[in-house]
Amino acid sequence: MDHFDSYGFNRVEIGNLLGINLFDDESTFLLAKNLLTPGWLKPYKSRTFISLLEASYLIMGIEPFSNLDNEARSLQFRYVDSLWDAVDSKAIGASNIEFEEYGNDSSRRNCTLVKKEVEEWTAQHGFDWPLRVDTSFPSVKSQDDEDLTWGEFNGKNTALLMIAGMALALAKSSPSFRNGSKMNKTAIASGIQKNLYFHGFKGVVVTSKQMTNLINEALEMCFPSE
Repeated sequence: MDHFDSYGFNRVEIGNLLGINLFDDESTFLLAKNLLTPGWLKPYKSRTFISLLEASYLIMGIEPFSNLDNEARSLQFRYVDSLWDAVDSKAIGASNIEFEEYGNDSSRRNCTLVKKEVEEWTAQHGFDWPLRVDTSFPSVKSQDDEDLTWGEFNGKNTALLMIAGMALALAKSSPSFRNGSKMNKTAIASGIQKNLYFHGFKGVVVTSKQMTNLINEALEMCFPSE
């Protein structure tokens, strides 16, 4: 039996899973992600337009027009149908529609789509889209004031204690949550927001500034002398 003293993990993949950037800076993350991008996929990054057939393959994470077995071909046909449905419902705009002739009949074969609209449509429906490289996440605004602090309520101290403990654990876990040896509270607050967004939370989330204020309040309660 093989024994290993340590294990290595792909930081890009772990970061995507957690919804956070585990690198020290954004440029390093994008460089690492670019190096992991398959060669056939890179030319599609600069595209403004993309054909419907190409998009159906990309949703599957497969190089367009590759040879597919029967099961994969059947799935690709279903994505083609879904894309045409999006075109018909005007969720995605289409141009240059191509037709195939079958005797006296004809059917749509392909068309040109705006890549950004395809990306928005796939994100809306939870489809995979391999060209997403943007690590920014939409901020979810709260109706509370920016200088949010908590009033008194049952369990407040326990909640603050948990916030302080999680903030300390995150700061210890990665340099991206520290400024040198000090905790980067803003990065921690942003990481919390990103994780909530990544896992599909649709409720109201406090802003990064509000979360930072709560972290400050928690740390002041737990470590008043520091």
